[in-house]
Amino acid sequence: MNPSQNIGNWSAVIENDGKALQLTVTGAFPTFGQKPVYHLLINEPQGINDSQLVLILVYGTLVNPMGSVFFSVYESFAIEHTEKYNSVLIIDANNRTIAEINVNNEKQNFIDASISFQPYLEVIKGIEIYRDKIQLRVPSNGLTNKESFEVKIDKGFTGLPPFRLEIYRIKPDYGKALLPDGFVLEYTNEDLHEDHFSAYTLINQIG
Repeated sequence: MNPSQNIGNWSAVIENDGKALQLTVTGAFPTFGQKPVYHLLINEPQGINDSQLVLILVYGTLVNPMGSVFFSVYESFAIEHTEKYNSVLIIDANNRTIAEINVNNEKQNFIDASISFQPYLEVIKGIEIYRDKIQLRVPSNGLTNKESFEVKIDKGFTGLPPFRLEIYRIKPDYGKALLPDGFVLEYTNEDLHEDHFSAYTLINQIG
């Protein structure tokens, strides 16, 4: 499969942390914004090509080349030696090929975030607004912080409340922590260049 036919941007690289060899696969792929927990699993059975690792992208059926919202996966798999695999095949539950990637033994695992990740309105878990701060409960895999989001306040033409409040995720979270309750972030009025917080219409979904 020609890399230009892959759905999204993918890489596979051999990494050695001094303990065991790992084949690390990273992908960033377009969807229509659905937000399950995407992850990669070793497909069973494997294919007839012993030099190709076949992985299934869980919820991969939601990947759509026409989508405008990008999500990412980052998984590592233990391997016996550096020549074990020369390619990785990513499929979905319907056996559709999402990507076929050559394994890289030399270069760093890298996907250009400016290409692969597009900011999107986050589905937040909760919000509390005080006069001098806003607290957001947001999804997190362990690597989410305040810099992961851009909080936009649109005061419109009148400059009168309620104002439009939008919370965009601008950096992906490649962590692997299991945090079902998410993480609470706090933004002060100084952080958002506001004298004080007022009444708002939240554009994000809560779920």
